[in-house]
Amino acid sequence: MLHKCFKLLPLIVLMVLGTFQAASAAQSYCDDIQTLVTTTPVIEQGPAKLKQARQQQRVQLANPKLLVVGDSIAFRWGPTLRRDFPTISAQNFGVGADKTQETLWRLTNLRPAVDPKVAIIIIGTNNITDNGAAPCGVAAGIIAVAKQVRENWPTTRIVIVPILPRGPSFAYRKDAIAETNKIVSDNFAQDSSIAIAAQDEASLTCSWSSSKCVNFDDDMLHPSSQGYVVLAESVKQAAIRRFGMNPFE
Repeated sequence: MLHKCFKLLPLIVLMVLGTFQAASAAQSYCDDIQTLVTTTPVIEQGPAKLKQARQQQRVQLANPKLLVVGDSIAFRWGPTLRRDFPTISAQNFGVGADKTQETLWRLTNLRPAVDPKVAIIIIGTNNITDNGAAPCGVAAGIIAVAKQVRENWPTTRIVIVPILPRGPSFAYRKDAIAETNKIVSDNFAQDSSIAIAAQDEASLTCSWSSSKCVNFDDDMLHPSSQGYVVLAESVKQAAIRRFGMNPFE
């Protein structure tokens, strides 16, 4: 009887291993519809947006060393970039309401003729507003944007700002945002050229305040002037931890 048990042991181990691998595969699986939407470059969805994107490509600093890429959160950082990164020249490449697929289109069709030392990516919040969008698909779009930035500028160091909390009490799709951010962070965990600017979300949102939070505008989506100070510090600290130096100097 004992002899039969030993014979069965390898089979049992294989069955357990197979079950574990199947579970892992299921966890990592993402419907191709989800990923196709977020990773297929799409022209700006609106004449005003396309006009803004073209203007950004044409109006450039002589030699910017910081490029900020993304949506309206990136775009609204423009007026205070010099304040928050005073020792480096900065170029804003953000367009309001952009989704990952639109930013990918701009990076491939309206690529600015610059050679940045470091790039900050802020994208994904507008993808998450589609309630049919799965975190894995949104994450795939953010990852694709980061990879396109690296393809455009191979020596540029990249810092990704995770999707920020948003909405009443900052609870809008809170779990989906957290899952998306984790997938992106895990994907680049071993990539020494990409840092993730992790946020202390409780502090950033004033303990998940249901009313006015000093770090956000009244829409509870876009950072306030003070909020961008917080973001800048998290970006700098993430860069120092990952790169072993401050690329913003």
